[in-house]
Amino acid sequence: MEEWLRLVERTRLFCNTMEELGQLVGFSVGNRNSLARKGGQSLFMKEAIFHQLCYLCAERTGLNLRETVEAYQDVDRFVDRYQSLLRGKETLARIVHLFYGGEADTEDLDFAKKKLEAGHVPLLVLMMLGCLPRLSARNGDVKDIKALYDRTMKFLNKVCQVPTMQKLPALGVAEDFEGEEPEELNRLDLIARVLNVLVAYGAISTHQRLCGTNRELMKEHFIPEIEGVWTENDASTTFWYFQRLDNGYFMYHYILKSERKELCYTKYSIFFFSKDEDPMAMVVHPRTMHHVVAGRPVPQGLYAYLDFTQSADCMLFEPRDKGSEWFRVRRFRRSKHARSFEMMREDRAWKKVNEFAEDEYELHSDMTAITQNYIYLQRDEKSLYKVPKALNDVLTDIHFGDSVGVMRFANATYLAFDEMSLYYNVTTEEEMKRAGIEVVDNQHIS
Repeated sequence: MEEWLRLVERTRLFCNTMEELGQLVGFSVGNRNSLARKGGQSLFMKEAIFHQLCYLCAERTGLNLRETVEAYQDVDRFVDRYQSLLRGKETLARIVHLFYGGEADTEDLDFAKKKLEAGHVPLLVLMMLGCLPRLSARNGDVKDIKALYDRTMKFLNKVCQVPTMQKLPALGVAEDFEGEEPEELNRLDLIARVLNVLVAYGAISTHQRLCGTNRELMKEHFIPEIEGVWTENDASTTFWYFQRLDNGYFMYHYILKSERKELCYTKYSIFFFSKDEDPMAMVVHPRTMHHVVAGRPVPQGLYAYLDFTQSADCMLFEPRDKGSEWFRVRRFRRSKHARSFEMMREDRAWKKVNEFAEDEYELHSDMTAITQNYIYLQRDEKSLYKVPKALNDVLTDIHFGDSVGVMRFANATYLAFDEMSLYYNVTTEEEMKRAGIEVVDNQHIS
């Protein structure tokens, strides 16, 4: 217990200075009055102090303090033993990829695989970056916590890259957290942020992991009763129309151009999830899918992650990070003029203008058969797309009920395996051949 209390004090986990730590615990802390000395020979008093620190740690960061300090000790011993092997320029990044990125085992990293667990890696990253002190260090107070955060975020941005998006949303959250009150941050906050980012990265770092994560996410999926017309206030002449889908809603934002008798609209998608009674919404900009199907990382500003609350006639949205602030609407109300707006939508005298017509697509769930080696999707009345499972290992885990279908844009057609984030261009025979996909008649299923 004394060892743990000394570690908490010496590493400045809770507070950046000894003075701040004294203010936290309610008594002056120093060499002759350390946390470990408090209570004299009374183990009960020392356990009471540590127990209260555990409570404060969990409340602030969600971390288990006992597990954290034990992992800290493990990592410090590991660095002592393997300093020479850790000096390689890319070794730290490769250890992250080994535990969170799905990198194949390599003999030169066996020392890490045998001695570390995934929970050790955030502390190893921070220690090797110089953001956490060695237990033998006597560096004293943290002089610039923001510099430690900046150094860490730079490393994570470089290492935690996934093919599906330009920036991991969890990284955006971590960076926003840094910017709020940097002078109030501490090393425990930093450990928690690194852990959250690495866990989020590990959840989508490979197609297999992405598939599993999406399936787990669907267990938290729900569909609120919000179909119909909503406005931001009763005086608004623009309106929103929510159209129910199997797994969410299309969300049309209409703007009236009365002088031209036009209804200009943007067609978003919105999906809802709830974990531990903490509902959230994910809004998808219409530009998103062209990046996704082409295999390009999705830029920031095309997904919005929002806290969601609903009453009978009101919906509230609050961005979870700065990258979601492009979706500016915070409050929707059920429109008192819903019938008038719906009649306008249906009136052919009003020209409907899609602001993102080139991004418009239709997705039909046309999976017809799954055999040992192939997946078949309906192409037209007489023919099927024949997709070999050998194209990607995750296709062996496809089953009915997955989000699989034919996606048709104005000038292109793709076979979409949404949970796996796999999209195959079948617009022309040449592209089908390049993808390894055939067209067969309806009777040719093997």
